[in-house]
Amino acid sequence: MSKGVGVRVSLEAPFNKSRKVKHLEEIGETYWEHCKFALRFAFVMIVTGILLVIHAFFPNAFKSVGSDVIKHMYAILEMRSNGDEDDDIDPV
Repeated sequence: MSKGVGVRVSLEAPFNKSRKVKHLEEIGETYWEHCKFALRFAFVMIVTGILLVIHAFFPNAFKSVGSDVIKHMYAILEMRSNGDEDDDIDPV
């Protein structure tokens, strides 16, 4: 079994206005642009999670959906971090 990735989560950070504004400035998005993008990704992750639960019980179903979606989402995030903005990006 693999070890988990060390991710530190602070309950204070999401509600700190200066950190929120700084993050939006760093990524060059408005609040609503960021919200739309994050919600689209969240929806894709939820649907993918459901499909992976089905895959757990029926191994022949959705064989590569998890890795395919992760690769696609990573590619989208890489493009965005390189400044290649495309509003037509579909996370799936």
